[in-house]
Amino acid sequence: MAGWSVHLESGCLRRLGEVGFLAELHSAVQALFADREQKISLVKAKYFDLGIPRRWRELTDQLLR
Repeated sequence: MAGWSVHLESGCLRRLGEVGFLAELHSAVQALFADREQKISLVKAKYFDLGIPRRWRELTDQLLR
């Protein structure tokens, strides 16, 4: 999350309008932060007892591979 690049499709602002574009941007940023928090929790669960069942962590590791 130290640096990102974003590609905007040509004409997206014209197609969505400012309000629609900002709503989509807000939704994308919220999803990005939620994903980040989930991944941080999984890393912490690997090293600290957070109460996340071991089987869930194993399944998540399999899915990420």
